[in-house]
Amino acid sequence: MMKNILILFIATSIIASCGNSDTDTNIVDQKNDPQKNIFVSECVASANNVTPRGGDIYYKQCTCTWNKTLESMNTTEVAAMRREWSKPSDFQYYSTFLSEVMNNSAQCLDDLF
Repeated sequence: MMKNILILFIATSIIASCGNSDTDTNIVDQKNDPQKNIFVSECVASANNVTPRGGDIYYKQCTCTWNKTLESMNTTEVAAMRREWSKPSDFQYYSTFLSEVMNNSAQCLDDLF
């Protein structure tokens, strides 16, 4: 089961790198953040593919993971993510993002149960 969860969040974190490259790195409406919306919806869809129980728990897990990951990243890392890691210097922050998603997904899972 834990292997499936790790695979789920690795796939989700890769999908989360897709988003709106026009998003201003300094002004993002948290309710209408296109990258968050993509991350959460793809995360929930992936979770339902692994274990199709559905329900609010997947939404809470995915939202928590996104929020904690953004909180744990510094402004340079967030700016690189908002640019979709489009600059060569951004790639170093992509691995940080993946690591943070993994760590925070496990923490959020513990928090929910």
